[in-house]
Amino acid sequence: MLDNTNNTGHEPEYLLILFSGLIALMGGVAKELSDFDSCFNLRKFLSNIFISFFSGVILSLFLNDFEHKTIVMGLAGCSGLCGIAIIDYLTHIFKALMLHIASQAVGREIKIKERAKKIHKANKKRKVK
Repeated sequence: MLDNTNNTGHEPEYLLILFSGLIALMGGVAKELSDFDSCFNLRKFLSNIFISFFSGVILSLFLNDFEHKTIVMGLAGCSGLCGIAIIDYLTHIFKALMLHIASQAVGREIKIKERAKKIHKANKKRKVK
């Protein structure tokens, strides 16, 4: 998955992932500083920028094969700004996709069982005659 060779003249993939995480981290810091109140909670600040870093890394892993790396890093910065909301959104999309795939698989299985029952009934009728 991670190809560290530099045959094409482009940066290795791990650098893209690292830079995307750092840009997302900066987006998370910008959001936290814009929401700055009179009281500062270091634990909340650190947890939110960690979440921002994580969301940027996840986004860059999803878009790893995308040709325009600057767009990937820009999207990583936006995902860092969104923080946990982007992770919830991607989770919702992933769950909907998995439910759709599962429902189609179950639908095919039901159709196969119904067809097998029809064939079985037809075979019984032939044997009775």
